[in-house]
Amino acid sequence: MPLRLGLMRHGEAEAAPLGQDDASRALTPRGTADVRATARWLVAEGHLPGRLLVSSARRTAQTCDAVCSILQTAPERLDLPDLYLAAASEILSAIAGQPAASLLVIGHNPGISMLAERLASARGSTDGLGSFEPGSVMMFECDLSSWSDLSAENASVIGTFSP
Repeated sequence: MPLRLGLMRHGEAEAAPLGQDDASRALTPRGTADVRATARWLVAEGHLPGRLLVSSARRTAQTCDAVCSILQTAPERLDLPDLYLAAASEILSAIAGQPAASLLVIGHNPGISMLAERLASARGSTDGLGSFEPGSVMMFECDLSSWSDLSAENASVIGTFSP
């Protein structure tokens, strides 16, 4: 059975006021509405994750909360500080040891879009990537038995959505 991976960028966040820590930025009302639209698309397309990997930033936690409010399942959630502003290689490392057959990673640019582009590029599937706007998701079907073997050669884009 192939594995499924979703890479999602957090929703639109407020600008950080002077002196505020970047990690504490909250979603805007539009950001919340956009990620709910993305979650409705995930449900409609049958892309229901078994596990969520979420950056520890406030905006990604709020994105996850909004997505979970729409999902018809209650996936396991892992809040991972290492995903905060992670590079593509760091996101791959977080994915590698996961036991779930279906994952949704909620993270930040540029790492999340760079990983999506890397996985989509080997099979020429970068058409839906665009600029990977806030709230966007790209879904992959991965022909492998373990996440540790994930690469562009065994991942195929099966859907994209941008609110």
